[in-house]
Amino acid sequence: MKKIFLIAMMACAVFGTMTSCSDDYEDASKPHVYGETENPPVKGSDANMVSASMKMKQAEAGTEVKIVDLSVYSDKVQEQLGMSLDEAIAGLGNGTVRFLPVNPARRVWDKTAANAGDNKWYLTSAGTVASSEDAAATMEFLPTSKEVKITLTQNATTGIIPVTFGFVKTDNSAYPVNFRCQALVTVTDASVCDVALTVPKGNYAAAQFKFETIAKNIEYALGITDLKELAAGLDTESPVYNVYLMDAKGNLNGGPGKYTANGAGYWMTSDLAITTWGTNHALFMEPFIYDEEAKDFYADGGGFNCGRLSSDTPASGTVLTPSIVIKPVKDTGKTLTINFTLTFE
Repeated sequence: MKKIFLIAMMACAVFGTMTSCSDDYEDASKPHVYGETENPPVKGSDANMVSASMKMKQAEAGTEVKIVDLSVYSDKVQEQLGMSLDEAIAGLGNGTVRFLPVNPARRVWDKTAANAGDNKWYLTSAGTVASSEDAAATMEFLPTSKEVKITLTQNATTGIIPVTFGFVKTDNSAYPVNFRCQALVTVTDASVCDVALTVPKGNYAAAQFKFETIAKNIEYALGITDLKELAAGLDTESPVYNVYLMDAKGNLNGGPGKYTANGAGYWMTSDLAITTWGTNHALFMEPFIYDEEAKDFYADGGGFNCGRLSSDTPASGTVLTPSIVIKPVKDTGKTLTINFTLTFE
């Protein structure tokens, strides 16, 4: 009797398990409804996502602003949402449409409430929503102007920040109908800056570049806030900073004892090789740091004169790209690189 009873109990258990599995199967067959605390996976191919590329300066964090103009993508919005951009923005008011950030790493819509202001989110360098302490950028949606505004924070480091966002129709909690955009923000190194100058015609004519125009880069790269300190530090009689020419391979040439123009300056050939006056010399770059009238170093730091030998050398229309590197005499690992683009009239 005991054996028969055990067999009967086992049969009931198996039957009960099968019934339970059947119930689960019915539940799993129903579409999942995503709650407000659940971030649904992005539906649709990334090939349909529009993209924009932009550069932002690390040294201009907090002040430089880049704009993504959504009106440029009106046709894509119509195609992918089945409504115009104006209708999508109007739908934000009645809840039929939402504007959301996208977590690009996990490919999910992020329902985190705007945490940096109205329609404004803090983002990490990976493009994910973050706290203000971890943020490398902010993303702000401006419905009235149909724009997304991007600003870097002081935490921004060199690299690419994928700022990803879009509109979703809310009639299905999985958001299968959506429009996405990704702005790839390249953050440029604050210790490297680009300067474009036009050198006028004339014998020994020069274009003037002033350090004050890159004051934020200088502060970031060398820790100098008083530009007069930089001017004094470039004095070759008691140098705190040395000046080098960097070639296309990144090699540093020149330096103390090898200057060939005034002060920490250089004469160069048209191939940007260091030379001396009278030996295939074509152009020069030399710092101006001392105010003879005031008998003192320039309060604004002065800068560099970038000039030519004559109206014909270099030839009119020539574009040359010399780079200088300023390094402390006592090597601290800090450098400031200035990439010049010189156009000769």
